[in-house]
Amino acid sequence: MLVWARGSHLPDRCVVCNAPAKGYRVAKTFDWHHPLVYLTLLAGILLYAIAASEYRKRATLNIGLCEEHKKRRHLGLAIAWGGAGSSLCFFFLALALEAGWIAYLGAGVLVLGPVTGLLMGRTISSTRVDDYYAWMKVGRPFLDSLPEGPPREPARRP
Repeated sequence: MLVWARGSHLPDRCVVCNAPAKGYRVAKTFDWHHPLVYLTLLAGILLYAIAASEYRKRATLNIGLCEEHKKRRHLGLAIAWGGAGSSLCFFFLALALEAGWIAYLGAGVLVLGPVTGLLMGRTISSTRVDDYYAWMKVGRPFLDSLPEGPPREPARRP
């Protein structure tokens, strides 16, 4: 777990495998809200959306990626967008041919394409964000290369 203090910068290395990033950076924005906000889903999706946007914390971090993980991220994003776009083609084809099985195939592609692509392109994830720090899951080689930092639960600033 990487505890990142806002305003600090990460080294020019891949956050997954610790290989040199050679200056390539991706700006990633992480949103987080307390897990209890999910209880508002019981009252409806609209109430959850309002509560989640009201109580969310956001952090933007410029992360380095090596050539291999950069390609994997781009491939994952292409699969995600391609799956979403190609599902529309399946739906139109199902309408034109009046074949329901093609619509089911389109629905499967609509779900599996973006999910597969986004999981494939994922490089770093957040577990918590507050006003001063962000807790990030990064690759073990990258984490092992960093010097020991602040405690896991840093004291709050006044």
